[in-house]
Amino acid sequence: MRESKMTDEFEKFLLLFANLPAPVLALIVIVFCKVMTEFGSNETVIYCLLIHIVKVSVKAEVNPLYLMICASLSTSLPFHLITGTPSNAMVSAYVNIPPRKMMIAGIGPSIVAILTNLFTVCIWSKAIWPDIGVFPEWSHPNYIKEF
Repeated sequence: MRESKMTDEFEKFLLLFANLPAPVLALIVIVFCKVMTEFGSNETVIYCLLIHIVKVSVKAEVNPLYLMICASLSTSLPFHLITGTPSNAMVSAYVNIPPRKMMIAGIGPSIVAILTNLFTVCIWSKAIWPDIGVFPEWSHPNYIKEF
């Protein structure tokens, strides 16, 4: 993904939403990372996208930790396709579930996972890190060098 510059295109896509409020931007990052994880392993997706999500958060002046938690949690929740996690592949191989049925069965858990992730980031993260809603001075674009 990095060699083909696909991650740069993803960053450009996420920058389209940089003017939205932080919870809405968090929802977009959650859904985007969740969809990406369905087509690739979660370690690969987070490795390729996390640095670009940090760049988006700095440009949107949202605490980078806020969006990084969104991305990290949402890449751990693939429920639709065999490629998401090894456990999906094992279940599919053992029971011989066709991909179509696996995708349909994953709709409910995916919706619950997205809502739980959003609730966790928007509510519980503020209880753990009270200053997560504050844009830190060290991450201001004038202080950041190119990653």
